[in-house]
Amino acid sequence: MNLPLCHHRLYPFRFALLLTCIFAGCTDKPVIPITADIQASSGQNQDYFNYAVDNLNHLSKFGPRQILNQTIDRLNQWNRIEQPQTNWELDPLLSTLPEIFQTGPLIASLGDETFNNYDGIYLRECALVDSVADYATLNSTDNVTAARDLFEWVVAHIALDPEPPADATQTAQLPWQTLLLGHGTQVDRAWLFALLARQLDLDVVLLYLPRSSRADRAASLTLWAVGVLSNGEIYLFDPSYGLPLPGPDQSIATLTDLQQNPELLRVWDTKEKPYWVTDDLVSQVVPFVEASPQSLSRRMKSVQTALGSQNRMRIFSNPSRSADAFDAIDQLPRPRIWPWPYLAARILANPDNKDRSRIARELQQYGKFLTGEVNPLWAGRLQQLAGRYTTQIEGIPRRERDAPIGEKGAKPLLLASRTMLQKLPQEDIPAEAKQQVEFFYKRADVIRRDATRHLATIAMDEGNYPLALYYLDQTDKQQNASSWPTDAVKLSTTMARGRVAEAAGELSEAIQQYGNVSGPEQDEAVQRIRQIESKRAAEKS
Repeated sequence: MNLPLCHHRLYPFRFALLLTCIFAGCTDKPVIPITADIQASSGQNQDYFNYAVDNLNHLSKFGPRQILNQTIDRLNQWNRIEQPQTNWELDPLLSTLPEIFQTGPLIASLGDETFNNYDGIYLRECALVDSVADYATLNSTDNVTAARDLFEWVVAHIALDPEPPADATQTAQLPWQTLLLGHGTQVDRAWLFALLARQLDLDVVLLYLPRSSRADRAASLTLWAVGVLSNGEIYLFDPSYGLPLPGPDQSIATLTDLQQNPELLRVWDTKEKPYWVTDDLVSQVVPFVEASPQSLSRRMKSVQTALGSQNRMRIFSNPSRSADAFDAIDQLPRPRIWPWPYLAARILANPDNKDRSRIARELQQYGKFLTGEVNPLWAGRLQQLAGRYTTQIEGIPRRERDAPIGEKGAKPLLLASRTMLQKLPQEDIPAEAKQQVEFFYKRADVIRRDATRHLATIAMDEGNYPLALYYLDQTDKQQNASSWPTDAVKLSTTMARGRVAEAAGELSEAIQQYGNVSGPEQDEAVQRIRQIESKRAAEKS
């Protein structure tokens, strides 16, 4: 993403459900009893709220949109009766947004008390990133290691897409879409990382630098790094290179380190490609803090307050407080609100945006396979993101195969996704489901590919490296099948093979695999080779 935003074509914001979620099943009925409907007593009113929160914690039990409408309905019932007092006010840092984003329906709705469909999608996103943050930092010992672990999770799970050409039509995807799809640009990685860090109450800043793609073109602001504040220092991570910035003695570089010793930036120089950040650029850094529109609303403040200290999920943001924290260390200009989420909303609202159709196709394979059934690919991906790999049977004892789909672990669900598209006799397909089933058959290789690559990631996470390589082989086999849809995105497995080999201690194989990486992840691969070679040299000396 480049700034300033005045160089981009902007479209009027439109409220259309299609802009953020294009799944089948938007009219599903609730599948569990709603006891809060019995009466509106004080105690029963709490049931409305508990119902909404409980379902956010069990998303794998329902289809992608199955429970969102009911969740919003219950929150509105709770809100009307409870009338929570939140001392909410519009965050003053909103005034730092480009003027075009300071008005319009999106900003006007921040003070509304009635929850809307976009709130449901946003709450689901918060629940997803919260579960990832919990699992990714199980072994973290402090804020810096937590930030490192979150960053490594993002890089390992979100394959890097190439940046679109400067003159290409703007594209965007939302963080929950990035999580599901497992690939995105460096901006998508940075956005997701910022949301994950918020769940741990870490202050994150997105750092931009002036950069010109051509000598005859004025410089625009380009994303450089994400910084995490801890003990008065800003620790730096490059989402494009997929690595922390190198600091003294193989530490994670802080902004202070680079300001005092700019030569650290030259560690990533190669003969073929010097690192693009030069010594003089560091003093020109422009900081932003993430504050997506929904996170600033009165409604999210009321839910955050009602959650209390027992539920750590962070859904309300306070960008002014975060800006104050960075101001206090006096290393940066005062951060502004990051305009990208606001621009992304406008990009996705544009009905002529062809990239929206691409995202819709990719997401549709997570929709319900048949009426009344939760897609195991959807449930399996959600369980994987939460680190629930094996079946956790709730309630009365029963066989694993009899457990409801929402209680099954990621591994059995993803394995089921690889075989769920066995051809059914035409007469066995309900008439109302034929069109949907035909879509899934056309995307069968893509569904199997996604399930298989997720299984490869799980196998690596569990230290089963031969199994991880098997699944990566199967991933390539599915992507190279003659039946592969021409409009489907192919994802290289070469970088993942290098990670598997490095984790298994097979360093020569890792160097070979990293050496074969091409495309947007090549910069990271080159630096990983250099790290391995440096480690080998140190061990010999």
